[in-house]
Amino acid sequence: MLKNIDKKVVKNFSWALIGRIFAALCQTIGIVLLARWESINNFGFVISILAFSTVLIAFIDFGLNTFMIKERARNINSNLVNYCVKINSNITLFVGFVFFIIILFLSYFYNSFFFYMLPLTFWIIFEKRNEQLLGIYIADGNNKKATQLLTLRRFLGIFLFVISFKLFNINPTLAYSLSILLSSVLLFRFTIKDLNLNLNLNFDYKLIEVLKKTFPYWINSLFAQLRNIDVTIVSIISTPIHAAYFGFINRAVTPLNMVATSMASVILPSVSKKEIKIEQFYFYLIFTTILASLPFLFLFFSVDILIPFALGNKYIETIPLFKIICIGLIFFSASSIIASILQGTDLQKEVAKVNIISTSIYLIILIPFTYYGNSLYATYSLVFFFLFRFIFMGYYLIKQKKETSEI
Repeated sequence: MLKNIDKKVVKNFSWALIGRIFAALCQTIGIVLLARWESINNFGFVISILAFSTVLIAFIDFGLNTFMIKERARNINSNLVNYCVKINSNITLFVGFVFFIIILFLSYFYNSFFFYMLPLTFWIIFEKRNEQLLGIYIADGNNKKATQLLTLRRFLGIFLFVISFKLFNINPTLAYSLSILLSSVLLFRFTIKDLNLNLNLNFDYKLIEVLKKTFPYWINSLFAQLRNIDVTIVSIISTPIHAAYFGFINRAVTPLNMVATSMASVILPSVSKKEIKIEQFYFYLIFTTILASLPFLFLFFSVDILIPFALGNKYIETIPLFKIICIGLIFFSASSIIASILQGTDLQKEVAKVNIISTSIYLIILIPFTYYGNSLYATYSLVFFFLFRFIFMGYYLIKQKKETSEI
């Protein structure tokens, strides 16, 4: 099986994995510290807004980021990439302003605590633009630079968070919001200069024609991230405390999916360039799924000790939720790899179809599950979503391999 290993893919995967391990560790520590320093009710509000912001970032993407990586991988001199960056920047600025108005409205008419989250509206703008620019490094095969910038951004965010809270006694939510905003701004300024993209050209592209090409990628990205609105749904149907429990396990565990997301980011441009043969797909899928399962299995057996140690008894009720979601994330890791393989082989419409159906079913069953069982049953419904997505993604992968073998 070792003959199926592509050295370039392994090198890029290694860099991506190292960076995502460190970045995920910083992200998890930041969420844990915020949960520890903030009250459960307030943390429930914060985690709901963070979940909503994740969906908002996917919404304003319009599929431009994935399309741009694929286009750049095939043609490094494509002006269409510059056009995508410019369009996405304009859209992000507009949506960030709208989100600012929404948070301001909530802080004035609903709860003044939302005022502390105003910096998150600007963070969305720069976070999205940073992810887009890192995609260019990945498309160019420069995973080392992408890894360095990602890890620096995450580390700087948590460093500023701890300093601002401990030394200046700033409200923990405000300190967290300001810190991740400042780290995103600083890294964006560096990245945009380093890439030296020419965004002032007179582009001949028509926006509607480009969006037609990116639409399948957008639907896939949107519905893949739309499930993050589940925390907001839980907070509405249940209580802020159960939203805090459910949101905490989502934000704390999902970064551990770094093995799968690292391989997925590397596989997409490699498949697009046809550097990976069809018979190698299963090897990368099995290898990555096994590797990705290790942190989930570790957490499954150690969470009984880790939660009391890190957070005391405040989040003791999340222990069974952690164990349930760890099992489900194994299937989610595998489906993430399959999605990248399918998108790289021009089956983005099939991937979008799976995400539309699976996410819609999940959000529908989440409502009665949460109403009758709070955060515990909400977690069960999330695992069902992971399993459903894996089964249907796997179906299209098998179908694709069969069709390719017959040619």
